Amino acid sequence: MESVVGFYKSLPKGEAPQKRGGGIKARYFDGKNASGKPIVATLFTLFLIGYSIDYAQHLPRPVAASRLDSYL
Repeated sequence: MESVVGFYKSLPKGEAPQKRGGGIKARYFDGKNASGKPIVATLFTLFLIGYSIDYAQHLPRPVAASRLDSYL
């Protein structure tokens, strides 16, 4: 029983320190290192993906050799 009492006596007294919340908002937008760079990077990435898809869609499709002969 003394070991249990000794264990509880050794625990810190008082309130626990406030834990900082996790997640994207806490990491990038709260605190002293707050920045808008993640938003800009996300928008740029989405633009780049959309532009790449749009560019790839306008390219002509390869035509099979048998179909090409029928057009000539």
